[in-house]
Amino acid sequence: MKSLKGFTLCECLIALVITSGFILIVQLGITTMQQQTFSTYRQDQLNWERFTATLTGDNLALQFVSQDKQLILYSPVTKKKYQLIYDSGEQLLKLTGESSGYLPLLYQVEACKISVKDGYLSIKAEIHKHKYDLDCYLPTIEG
Repeated sequence: MKSLKGFTLCECLIALVITSGFILIVQLGITTMQQQTFSTYRQDQLNWERFTATLTGDNLALQFVSQDKQLILYSPVTKKKYQLIYDSGEQLLKLTGESSGYLPLLYQVEACKISVKDGYLSIKAEIHKHKYDLDCYLPTIEG
């Protein structure tokens, strides 16, 4: 009797099932990672839109006062001054009151640049490696 060399049909089917299972697991992992990345990006976009609505909305109706080290804004609605502060240590963009307390506006901000020129507020931020820009007009009042 000759000894047969090569794989039998049963061995080939087992190898095919194992390979297919491995490919399926890898594909499932990649799909899950893509969904998580998209979900994070979409959540960041929603947070940015909320942030923009807070700064430019009628609830505070913020007006520009001055900018030395921090941007100082005034709200005629609440009759209070606020500071827009980027805390790089906490990766947080927040709005603080004159005396105490603060409102966290954006979390996980990796980089942020705030400037005012000719009455236009410009905020450039980076969140999870994506760049976001806000350019809006703020009425100016004397401080």
